[in-house]
Amino acid sequence: KNLVFIGGLSYFILFYIFVIIIPIHSLNTNIGFQLHSSNDVREYRSWISKGGRYLKIDPNYVTNTSTKICGERDEDFPCLRLNHNDPQEGVNYFSIDDVLNFVLQDEIIDFILSMSNTLDIPNNLTFALCFKLDGPTPICNGNNINNDTYIQKWISLVDNVFDSCQNVSLHLKNSRKFSLSFVLDGSASPINCLSSKWRPWGSTWIIDDGGSPPNALFSDDKTLGYDRYTVLNSEYDHNHWTYLAQNNYGKFNQIPHKFTPFQIWEPDNQTQIQQISEIYANGLYHEGGLLFSINIDPTMFDLFSANYTNNKAWNQPIFPSSNYPSLESPHLLRISAGNYILLFKGNCRGLNNVFCYANLTHNGVDNMNR
Repeated sequence: KNLVFIGGLSYFILFYIFVIIIPIHSLNTNIGFQLHSSNDVREYRSWISKGGRYLKIDPNYVTNTSTKICGERDEDFPCLRLNHNDPQEGVNYFSIDDVLNFVLQDEIIDFILSMSNTLDIPNNLTFALCFKLDGPTPICNGNNINNDTYIQKWISLVDNVFDSCQNVSLHLKNSRKFSLSFVLDGSASPINCLSSKWRPWGSTWIIDDGGSPPNALFSDDKTLGYDRYTVLNSEYDHNHWTYLAQNNYGKFNQIPHKFTPFQIWEPDNQTQIQQISEIYANGLYHEGGLLFSINIDPTMFDLFSANYTNNKAWNQPIFPSSNYPSLESPHLLRISAGNYILLFKGNCRGLNNVFCYANLTHNGVDNMNR
């Protein structure tokens, strides 16, 4: 049986009825989510159970040897620890090794594969690695990597991450026929001297970010490293996404990129999610779909995006009038798929403080009765 949760939220005179149906229905291939800054491995089981297959993590470069963030031994410094902001002493941060050890658990792979078989959810995981490197020395000196020790140690750490991730990815592909993939982001983006580093990993491309080459929106010129930019990944900006839609998303809606989801980061409310969904829905169809990089619970995202997804949730506004009174103590009964009866206490049909019911469908309120 489906479990149905209902809650009422009122702003002045506008009422919404929120309905979330569990278990999750088929993951819509057009609009979904990426879990932004998903640096706490303890939360992964919950996210995966809610359909999370795309995660962004933040390997942050730690070089302050006066702290115990990296470890007790001198050889533990420097290190990469997962946190969006600068790691602080006294906190036990996760590492990429922790992420890989989680993915290597047979029970996790079994669970993902079982969800894929029963709910038509993809049987893969994709991690975007948003490397954080802040320091006085730039990574590149012209077309060469800077010889500064600070930079060279960071390059060595990223090399180790690349090798470890590739080994685990190959192991899962051969032993479980499971796809584990990685995307470069942040300081490891393939600009200038990094244009050939860490192939075959692709990278995010961000409009007007000051780092991504503007011409890479339309070109895969390998001599310039434009082929490394494989994921359209821009912030929430109405003008940016309008421009991208007007240009049919450039190369990112063409082979070989057309099966890779677009990504938008970090809309934080329903209005923003619906605005970009509307632009996307009215634009050129993209096989890979659109992912919202979110900081909210996936179930809340399902609710906010309900009008543009595959019936994973229902979010129907009810505008009060003489026929649509205020609602108190609402209870919902599911009659059949898409049909509900709402029971509540309130004012209806000209009478006060009585028990009423309304027939609800995905098209709204059919009628209100006492």
